[in-house]
Amino acid sequence: MIFIDNYDTFTDESANKKMSFFENTAGLIRNYQTAGVFMVVAGSLGILSASDDLRKVFTAPNFGLAMRSGDAVSRLNGKFPRSLADVELPMGRAFTVRSGITNMLQVATPYANDEDIEGSLDLWVKRIKDMHPQNHVQWLSQSDKKNVKTKKKGKEEAKSDAPEAKKGPDLSKYNITELKKKLIEAGLPESMIELLSDSDIVENARSFGLLDNKK
Repeated sequence: MIFIDNYDTFTDESANKKMSFFENTAGLIRNYQTAGVFMVVAGSLGILSASDDLRKVFTAPNFGLAMRSGDAVSRLNGKFPRSLADVELPMGRAFTVRSGITNMLQVATPYANDEDIEGSLDLWVKRIKDMHPQNHVQWLSQSDKKNVKTKKKGKEEAKSDAPEAKKGPDLSKYNITELKKKLIEAGLPESMIELLSDSDIVENARSFGLLDNKK
């Protein structure tokens, strides 16, 4: 699977460097699509008018996902429902268009609780991490790489000028069970609370004003 986000900027930057990239990648998709090589791109409506070879590849299947926009549905050769023409669509609402056939769906619900948007988004991130357990990926800048020194015995010692990570709260000072009850009374769904760590419980309680912020 080849994913390209923000295709508009991607094409501008890549075209200035090497046009052959588009030709070679388009050829790769055409030759090996039946073997399971696919491309998924995201961008503005302008990408449908691009002139590069890749545009011909990702528009060939006549399948697209239009987000909250009648114009996007039309550009994908679909029919936007008249009943929704003057309706403000909720976040995450989209339309799939496959060979002109349009279907409405909800791609995602960014947050379920308007009073605790950050908590809801954190819950989505936690669920994704739980579904895909693996070692955390760390991006190193060029300056970070220069600070990594290798010892003669083959062991690596990483030195960095970055500040130490902020330590979590001292959980021994809090009654977690009592805080969970207070969060439920404050409107946080019990199903969400059960997924949070004790440290997250404390931080959410603080954000709800249930704790003394000086603690």
